[in-house]
Amino acid sequence: MPNFSDALKSVMEAHGWTQTAMHDETGVHQTQISAYLDQKVLPTPSVLARLMATIPEGPQLLAAWLRDKIPEGFAEYVSISTSPDHGGAPNLYADEPGATLRVTEEAPASDSMRDLLEATAIACKRNPEFVTALESIIALARARLG
Repeated sequence: MPNFSDALKSVMEAHGWTQTAMHDETGVHQTQISAYLDQKVLPTPSVLARLMATIPEGPQLLAAWLRDKIPEGFAEYVSISTSPDHGGAPNLYADEPGATLRVTEEAPASDSMRDLLEATAIACKRNPEFVTALESIIALARARLG
């Protein structure tokens, strides 16, 4: 979970916010913020949505949250970017700093693909928030891309 924790720390430092000030800006309870910073838990999709709606660095927090959700051993197949250069992928946040999720075009070998699908299925069974997050991303992409 270091990606989200580090991104949240950066946002707070950039604004000069304490945990209490972050609570005042976002409505997220200070104890939750502390748990995120201490890498104890990741925010639920609803808390992540609140953060994205209340601070301009929302896309960066989403990208960091998604990085933390990638199954171990499969990060090489996924590229998550928050830079203005989206590598040809659509920018879902056209009027904000970019956040782009791409899966590499090179398909892994068939055994690796099977392992990836099995790991994803297991992750979805163990953590329904993973499914909710993926569904939210798909809905957002459809809404933004028409």
